[in-house]
Amino acid sequence: DKTFSPADDLLWGNYGDAHDDTLLIAFGSMTKQYHTQVHSGEAVFEYVGACKRLGVAHCLFVKDQLQSWYLRAPGGFDALLELLKPQIARLAPRHVVTLGSSMGGYAAIRAAEALGANLALAFGPQVILDPLQREAIRLPSMEFDPELAALKRTGMWLKSLIEVVGAGAGATGSQTRIHVHTGSVSRGDVREAQLLRAAAPSRVDVWVHARCGHCVAEHLGRS
Repeated sequence: DKTFSPADDLLWGNYGDAHDDTLLIAFGSMTKQYHTQVHSGEAVFEYVGACKRLGVAHCLFVKDQLQSWYLRAPGGFDALLELLKPQIARLAPRHVVTLGSSMGGYAAIRAAEALGANLALAFGPQVILDPLQREAIRLPSMEFDPELAALKRTGMWLKSLIEVVGAGAGATGSQTRIHVHTGSVSRGDVREAQLLRAAAPSRVDVWVHARCGHCVAEHLGRS
């Protein structure tokens, strides 16, 4: 295990008007399951090209080199939050938006709730991580299931987003909006998104896109 570090796990991008008062934080997804030249198993910073094309002024890209839903560093997810807080304070933005797909979508929603972000935008995020909970509600098997099982064997607390968002709606009165996009072909993703919406219906919006699966962000990008 290793702790998160600015040198290894963060990348700043500034592609637009420096006076823009919004910060976008983009979390990388799991790449070790995809054996292509682009995704050789190494964690990568994602959405860099999109942010450049769109001229996003302030972007902070984050990756998880251990490919573990940003949990395995000593201190767990809190270690990631402690890495991000001084970076956000440095810019002092008026608005914060988080973004991510799949594993990165889980991180985007969880970080948004903890940091008080204005908006979390997630594509096909895992909502329930614990394999026993996933089995109990009969979620379809996914290619990342072995990675979740390996995390479970470490004894790590695989906190679900239902716990995170439900707690935010109750104790802290979170105002973070959560936008979830899923593909209709990925029935498990759709069900998880619906469960998340049920936890905080006033703050969670779900869009189901026809004729695409788990990689809904790629599908939307191509179209």
